[in-house]
Amino acid sequence: FVKAIRERMPANKELSVAVAANPNNLSTYWHGSYDYTALAQYANYLTIMGYDQYSLNDPKGNGPVASGNWTEKAIQYAVGKVSPDKLMLTVPLYGRMWSDDGSMNGVALTLRQIDSLMQQFNGTTEYVVEQQSPKATLVIPEGAEDVKMNNTTIKPGTYTIWYENDQSLQYKYNLAEKYGLKGIGFWALYGNVE
Repeated sequence: FVKAIRERMPANKELSVAVAANPNNLSTYWHGSYDYTALAQYANYLTIMGYDQYSLNDPKGNGPVASGNWTEKAIQYAVGKVSPDKLMLTVPLYGRMWSDDGSMNGVALTLRQIDSLMQQFNGTTEYVVEQQSPKATLVIPEGAEDVKMNNTTIKPGTYTIWYENDQSLQYKYNLAEKYGLKGIGFWALYGNVE
């Protein structure tokens, strides 16, 4: 398909292909379905989807949107298949929220929504160095009015939010530079990069 598109495109147009991050060198499932080497023959560059290590209703439980180690392994896999100057790393500009009681599992929130919740409910944040990712905890007390975000009602309870901040993003930028990638891209919910 990508070859057919390239053959029909004007020579002066660029073709990029977003590929699933494959830090575990999978050859099955959707992560393993992308033939990086073959795609790179026809695309000007490949964009590694460096996000959703943990995602909505993930059976692994809760965790970072894209930990540092996971991101680096995804880059290492990619540069083993394609010249680094044909690779871009897409980093997340959003977070995911889990409830301690299991009623909410990885609901995606914009960084602005996370900031709003943290301020409204006096959440606390720690930077988890081994993950190179910030992790927030907040408690919505009983009797608090339900909060609605993205058509999801957030009820009273204790919540964990994994997201990105300046420190975690800088870590990922440094990885892109370390491996000589073409550049960085961003994935933001709803086109909101705030």
